[in-house]
Amino acid sequence: MREKKSIVLIDSEFKIIMKKIATVLLLLVTLFSYGQEEHIIPLHNSKKRIKEYSNRELKDKAEFIGGEQELLNFYKKNSKFKISPFEKHESSVVFILHLDEYGEVLNHEVLSKTNSKFVIEARRLIDLMPSWKPATLDGKPVKVAVFQSIFFE
Repeated sequence: MREKKSIVLIDSEFKIIMKKIATVLLLLVTLFSYGQEEHIIPLHNSKKRIKEYSNRELKDKAEFIGGEQELLNFYKKNSKFKISPFEKHESSVVFILHLDEYGEVLNHEVLSKTNSKFVIEARRLIDLMPSWKPATLDGKPVKVAVFQSIFFE
């Protein structure tokens, strides 16, 4: 009898682990599916469509003024929750920022489904976010999609 219980327990733990792996793989496929080619991205709540590039694939990327450390400082200064510089799966919010040619945030998409209070806080921080240094391609500013994460404690 004890053997059946441990097999059932192992089976349920295995299913939980497999679901987590599938979620991570889906996220990775989404992240790596953006290339340097143009993408047509519909803006939420709008019939307008824009062309944008993946920031990761550009040589001259968009970046938060002052770099990654300054972005982390911005999150820490403005967040209602404590921010961690290290990844914490249970409380991290992964999202895409859509930036225009001037570095302004046009829109965002939350990719992770964590505690709703963290998603709400991430959206609030995005709304407060100042302009970024714009990305360029062949010397011309372009619209980009930037993958970001905020790790809450």
